[in-house]
Amino acid sequence: MSKLGCSCGHVIVDQTDSLPYKAELLRADREEMFYDRVEALFASMRIAMAEGRLSELVHEAYGSCLKEDDFFIEKLSSLTCELFTTMYECEACGRLWVQRPNDPHFISYSPDGGKPQRILSSE
Repeated sequence: MSKLGCSCGHVIVDQTDSLPYKAELLRADREEMFYDRVEALFASMRIAMAEGRLSELVHEAYGSCLKEDDFFIEKLSSLTCELFTTMYECEACGRLWVQRPNDPHFISYSPDGGKPQRILSSE
C-alpha cells in the first residue's frame, strides 16, 4: 500500500520504512504458527549447514538470484507478509486502520476524543 485515505480527509502515506504511524500486527491465532515456522526455518538451515548443502537449500527456494547471506531474512520477510496484518494510525484524527486478514481492505476504529495518541510509535 502506498496511500490510504482516512475518513477525516487526511491521506496516510506509506512510501518509506520506519513510519511512526504504522505497525505490523501478529494475531493471537497465528502466533503459534509463526513461531513454529520460524523454528522450522532455523532447523532446515542448521541441518543444511551441517551437511554442507545450504547453497542447495537456497537454490531450491530462489534459484540463483539470491545469495546465501540473504536467505534467512528473505524467508522471514515472506513469512511476515503472509501472517502479519498492517495497521496505521491517522496522524490527523488518531483513527486506527487495521487490515483485514488475507484481504487488502482496512477497517477503521476511532479513538475516544478523536485525537492522535501515537500508540503505534515506539517512542
